[in-house]
Amino acid sequence: MIVCKMPARTLLISAFALLGSSLATAGDYPDRNITLIVPFAPGGTSDIVARLVGEHMAKTLGQPIIVENEAGAGGTVAGRRVAQAAADGYTLIIGTLGTHGAAPSQYPGLKYDPRRDFTPIGQTSEMPFVLVTKKDFPANNLKPDLDSEIGFLLVSH
Repeated sequence: MIVCKMPARTLLISAFALLGSSLATAGDYPDRNITLIVPFAPGGTSDIVARLVGEHMAKTLGQPIIVENEAGAGGTVAGRRVAQAAADGYTLIIGTLGTHGAAPSQYPGLKYDPRRDFTPIGQTSEMPFVLVTKKDFPANNLKPDLDSEIGFLLVSH
């Protein structure tokens, strides 16, 4: 399920407010296509979200949004591309927990820093994760009071 956290128009207004001074001087923004990079192969959840968001952005902004899939290295190939693009608001990425949260610890030679090289401009969706196991595993639930004691469940491997 995709849950939009804010209406597309509000997202876009917020996005442009956060993009900073490079757009403040460009009164005609956008005056050309915007590229929205999906860091994974076509057909997955990130791709679907990007295409839905891109469609609404195009209608609101009056410019085409070109969705490009660039899979590789857990999304870091696309992350590097966007980090190296001009900071003009014409190249955006659908960032994920993997590309902007886990990548720095998984790839010591990562060629971008998610905190330094990117500015978050809006949350497009929220995706639940479930914990599952083999059917014959004896436990059928988590310790009932674990979640209430800490407020959330933190699992690692």
